[in-house]
Amino acid sequence: MSDFSSYVKYRSKINFLPILIGILLCVLVGSLYWSFRQREENILRHKIKAEAEYLAGHMDADLKNRIPSLQRMVKRWELRGSMTRREFVDNTHAYLADVPGFQAIGWADKDFCIHWIVPLEGNESAINLNLTFEQNRRRALEKVKATRSPAMTAPVELIMGGKGFSIYFPLYLRGEFHGIILAAFRIQEWMDYVFSVSRRHRASDDFRIAAYINDEPVFRQKGWDDLKNSEWETMANSQIMGQRLSIHIRPTRNFLNQNKTLLPLIITLTGILFSALMVFIIYLLQNSSHQARKMTEAKLRMEREMAEHEKATRELQIALSRLDMAVKSGDIGVWTWDLDTDIHTWNERMYILFDLSREIQPTLEIILNRIHPDDMPGIEAALQNIRLGKTGYDNEFRVISQTKAVRHLRGLAKLERDANGRPWRINGINWDFTAWKESAEALKKNEEKLRKLLASLPLPICYVTRDGVITFRNERFSEIFGYTEEEVPTLAEWWIKAYPEEKYRQEVIQKWEAALGTALENGTDIKAAEYNVTCKDGVIRNILISGTAIADDFLVTFIDITEHKRAEQALRESEELYRSLIETSPDPIIMYDLKGRIIAANNQTARTYGVSGTDQFFKEVNSIFDLLADNYRDIAAANFLHTLETGSSQKNEYLVRLHNGQTITTEINSSIVRTATGQPRAFISVVRDITERKQAEERIQHLANHDALTGLPSLRLVKDRMAMAFGMSRRHNYRTAVMFIDLDGFKTVNDSLGHEAGDYVLKKVAQIFLACIRETDTVARVGGDEFIIVATALRSAGNAGEIAEKIIRMLSLPITFNGRKVSVGASIGIALYPDHGTDMENLIAQADTAMYRSKGSGKNRFTFADIKPQ
Repeated sequence: MSDFSSYVKYRSKINFLPILIGILLCVLVGSLYWSFRQREENILRHKIKAEAEYLAGHMDADLKNRIPSLQRMVKRWELRGSMTRREFVDNTHAYLADVPGFQAIGWADKDFCIHWIVPLEGNESAINLNLTFEQNRRRALEKVKATRSPAMTAPVELIMGGKGFSIYFPLYLRGEFHGIILAAFRIQEWMDYVFSVSRRHRASDDFRIAAYINDEPVFRQKGWDDLKNSEWETMANSQIMGQRLSIHIRPTRNFLNQNKTLLPLIITLTGILFSALMVFIIYLLQNSSHQARKMTEAKLRMEREMAEHEKATRELQIALSRLDMAVKSGDIGVWTWDLDTDIHTWNERMYILFDLSREIQPTLEIILNRIHPDDMPGIEAALQNIRLGKTGYDNEFRVISQTKAVRHLRGLAKLERDANGRPWRINGINWDFTAWKESAEALKKNEEKLRKLLASLPLPICYVTRDGVITFRNERFSEIFGYTEEEVPTLAEWWIKAYPEEKYRQEVIQKWEAALGTALENGTDIKAAEYNVTCKDGVIRNILISGTAIADDFLVTFIDITEHKRAEQALRESEELYRSLIETSPDPIIMYDLKGRIIAANNQTARTYGVSGTDQFFKEVNSIFDLLADNYRDIAAANFLHTLETGSSQKNEYLVRLHNGQTITTEINSSIVRTATGQPRAFISVVRDITERKQAEERIQHLANHDALTGLPSLRLVKDRMAMAFGMSRRHNYRTAVMFIDLDGFKTVNDSLGHEAGDYVLKKVAQIFLACIRETDTVARVGGDEFIIVATALRSAGNAGEIAEKIIRMLSLPITFNGRKVSVGASIGIALYPDHGTDMENLIAQADTAMYRSKGSGKNRFTFADIKPQ
């Protein structure tokens, strides 16, 4: 049966190997097919890519070839200084005839208004059209004028309909911008022409083409959408005068069929036939090899059985000799019971064990009379079973001697049968193990005491024999690790479950065996070491494991330090986190004691202070007060004392003096660092440089309250100053004049000479006003050419009149702008506080009304408000 099973297994291997080789060969053939197929596809994609790049390059070349001719037209115009309409039309007609693809060529003046366009037919609506009406055109025109070089627009809607683009060529006569020459392209017609020229050497049905300018579709060849799901679509890009031109092509089915070959299929079929042939050959070779192997194995099996028989015979002889010596030296009683004759045969030791005289003929009844009554039923049942051949005989029993002493015996027996299988003889042995039994009972009691003691310990412990068997573990062991006695009966199972990761397990075993070897060699305990133990629930615990030698065994103690390790790790991570936060902070962070002495500082503190490293910083700066400007030290001391008293954080601004003597404005956030008992220990401050922010705030405040052109105060600021002036007038019984000024003739300057001249005049007028008033007075710009002057501390209305006359007189002088003299005047209205009222808005309105009366009276004069001043 065994040979038949081996034969079946071997035949299975024989059948499996050709199949496996066949599968491998098929996989190889499939790989070759895939490789050739990929190579063919890569070649095809390269052809398609080359076609796209060729078309993109051809379009780029076509457009670049057109530009020089148009530039020559511009150069001819610039060199001659002029060109008549007829000359322009003739030149353009000749160019259009030579180079198809243009929508039109025209000329626009310096305001970008089209005057000439060729051909006129179909483009009449473009005459007098201003090209800045559309954003793409306007952007290109601005670029042309700024760079003095041609520029191309993005795709635009042409005036006559359809998509197109234009190229603008700047025209300068005697250094001044004179307009542009524009070349308008209708994209459909231009690309039809370009593709018709570029593809004369290729079949027209091989590809379908689409074009994009700046990712905007501008051209699609007929049949493009029919191939929209093509995986072969390829594109090529080209930069034309700052615009990105993308050519997308999709190969037709005709092109793909022409460029594919049958080579991958031929290789596949050839490979499959070759694989089938190889499988058949291997099958035949294995079949013949199997027959030869069977004969060899049969011969070896016969030789092996003969050698084993000889060896068994020798071992039996040795065993019989050893058994005889063992019986004699071990005080073992040997007996035989012939079941046919009921004769018992004993050796001398049997008489001693049962306390019988050697003169007595041994019988079963004599033996049973010596056995303790409580053990009798078990002995009788065991003898009956062995006599019937049901079970073997292996019993412990007690024997009562003639002196009533009780002894513990152990008996073994075996039934022998005759040639017919009938029970024939029982052979047995007995020996006295009373001393061992008593010792075992005492040991059992001691072990029970020890087990109770160990089980009550709060630490997990286990007892491990020298050969690695775990004979005891307390309840705490199972509670911590979760493994039962059945799951980890030995160290072998413990290693696998407690250390599932192979590499770490080997490290742990080597570490334990090294510690164990050291302990055995030196006669010491196993030194405590830390291990990462995986519990049954998957949790990994940090365990400190040590051991104590007890004879050849070891008592192993486990201390769970998981929470302690976690606390240490959390503390390290927390310290590292705070250290990283402090060192990576963009702001200086300083810790100092309650007297201001600096304890620690980050590197940013040294960098901000202006020295190389914190060591140099500590050499130069001892106290937080050393960093502050002199007039801020007492303030800082008071603030720190307040922080200490209230326990709250403080945010204050201080002036800090740097290493080079310069000062910066800082914002310092200070908090208290406390001890574990809550007592203040030190201060920690975050110092932020806000110098630029403060300067920016001042600039913003200035811009909010001053006119951006003239730098004069705004209406909001002049009202604040007006309110202050009114308050001074009340206290000192002075007058304050509110003078509303509007410039005469300013609009003429602005319209005739432009806004640049107007801005220049306004700045000069502001300077004149400042020259005409005192330091205590204020002049503000409140409108385009409107100003308000607040004159303070006036004794009479005449003082206001004197200031107004001075302003009118100074403005009468001409102002020179770019070599041209311009003149402006001033119409002034004056309202006095408190003569004309005390309400600010009312006084401004009265001065405004008086100003309009000055204008109505001939301008360039001043007029007081209606109420006659006192």
